[in-house]
Amino acid sequence: PYDGMRIAAGPVANTPFMTKTVGDDVLKRQDVLVEVNPKTAGALGLGEGQAARLSTPRGQARVRIHLSEGIMPGLVAMPRGLGHTAYDDYLAGKGVNVNTLIGPVEDPASGLDAAWGIQAKLAKA
Repeated sequence: PYDGMRIAAGPVANTPFMTKTVGDDVLKRQDVLVEVNPKTAGALGLGEGQAARLSTPRGQARVRIHLSEGIMPGLVAMPRGLGHTAYDDYLAGKGVNVNTLIGPVEDPASGLDAAWGIQAKLAKA
């Protein structure tokens, strides 16, 4: 997951104005866009704006693809702070709550949580 300047990623939701300023490369109508390297997307047969299914051991979600050279091949980046189920029409139901899809990554040497992330699969929707 990544944090953006226009999305509140904590327990507090965005204001309606902040949500309106989120770019179409992050949120398009109700759909969240995940960043994928063009090489990775090409290998999966996915293109810009195309609907896809993101699956992890913790759940799955419908997403759209945003091609970005800024992400390493083989990885998927998803914004934090979306997917609220409460609040009003400006906030509820927009995007996906990334926390429902990820979990802690354990450091094999210490057994402690090293980071947040998870293995994920992308497929055509």
